[in-house]
Amino acid sequence: MKLIGVAVSSLLFALLLAATMHSQEIPDDPNHLPKMIGGQPPTNRRVGSTTVSGKVHLDGLPPNEARPSIFVAVYAYGRLVNRSPVSQNGAYTVTDVPHEGVTIAVEIDHIEVANQQIMPSPASLVYQDFNINWLQFESSRSKPGVINAAAFYKRSAQNQERFDRAISDIANGKNDNAVTLLRSIVMDDAKDFNAWTQLGNAYFLEKDYKNAEDAYLHAISEHPAYTLSSINLGKLYVSQNNFDLAIGILAKAVAAEPLSADAQQYLGEAYLGIKKGSKAVAYLNEAIRLAPIEKAEIHLRLAALYNGAGLKSQASVEYQKFLKKVPNYERRDELKKYIAENPSH
Repeated sequence: MKLIGVAVSSLLFALLLAATMHSQEIPDDPNHLPKMIGGQPPTNRRVGSTTVSGKVHLDGLPPNEARPSIFVAVYAYGRLVNRSPVSQNGAYTVTDVPHEGVTIAVEIDHIEVANQQIMPSPASLVYQDFNINWLQFESSRSKPGVINAAAFYKRSAQNQERFDRAISDIANGKNDNAVTLLRSIVMDDAKDFNAWTQLGNAYFLEKDYKNAEDAYLHAISEHPAYTLSSINLGKLYVSQNNFDLAIGILAKAVAAEPLSADAQQYLGEAYLGIKKGSKAVAYLNEAIRLAPIEKAEIHLRLAALYNGAGLKSQASVEYQKFLKKVPNYERRDELKKYIAENPSH
């Protein structure tokens, strides 16, 4: 488990395929593997699912201070699966959790403060507790260098209640309800950049791209340092093949938050869209380095690119890396056959 803190590092990009892949068309992958990162997670699950339960302990919370809003979010291969509130006594339960590729994150006042990868297990019940230092969290919210501190927004009690309901609605696929709640928040307080961002998410999920774009732009205008709105706007542009716009917004997001695997991943995807493979590979590899399990699917994307460029042995390397992380991938036999026919040197 890691507690969010000041994170500054220099990133080393591997410049692969600079000559071979530059300005090449991306062919269809003969193995029918994912061409687009960020779609449905790999369907490599064992039959059934897991329930994750536990407690979130707030160490150092003053006895006379109200317990903050706490949620536990579950991600499978980087995609949100479910988000569940934590009870007043700290208990939480999340059902229908995949057996593999899972990360559990704790959010306090909608700021991620801790996360833990769950080891692959066929068990039907998994326990995971979290211990959060309240004083450290409180101090981090006021420090500009803390990655997620920019997400904090102090809103009225009524708007906070609406916001919590909207987040729950989005997690449960009730996007129309979420739109109504979030619109009421921003009409009441147009500076609530976090609500604008979540409104953009709800519209995006409903494929209302114009309103999603407008909501993200409102969020960016109100608080440019909150990079989530920029990253999601970049994803929207990528989904619409507006790659130049995506590169412009995502390059700024990467510069502001270089440790964001999502920003690195989608910037790489945007460069692929304009056929700049050498740039794309660098960002995609960096996304894998930052989130090796959550972004495992990128290995498939890279393998498809290498295969299309005729570099089959390098494609085999990527398939091998993927299978080490996702050994129960449903098409593993196809990948193993490809690896056997195209050995790496």
